[in-house]
Amino acid sequence: MLPQSTRRIIGRKQELARLTALLDDPSTRLVTVVGIGGVGKTTLCLEAAQRVASGFADGVTFVSFQSAVAPEIVADRIARSLGFEPDSEGNAADLVVDHLADRELLLLIDNFEVVESARPLLS
Repeated sequence: MLPQSTRRIIGRKQELARLTALLDDPSTRLVTVVGIGGVGKTTLCLEAAQRVASGFADGVTFVSFQSAVAPEIVADRIARSLGFEPDSEGNAADLVVDHLADRELLLLIDNFEVVESARPLLS
């Protein structure tokens, strides 16, 4: 589920169109949006995700890493955002991969830079 953005997008029509096109393309596996803080990356991504959500049979899931967390719990946080609890054996990454394997879902991860060392998990 996506949080509702209270901000309007002003002057970002080209960026929104490009991002929406990338998300609509079934061959796109990963999109990274970068820029300095406060320029509206989250707002842009939320709007694009709203626009393409109906094209994903299993919807859209939003995961925020607004505050820093230990890299080893990134998979746990993603699992909880997907609606299930990771097991106590510590293999949350495997559970997330298994959960997503047969789904058509847009996973929108915000502020991933605070846990960048967990980057291999996304592959």
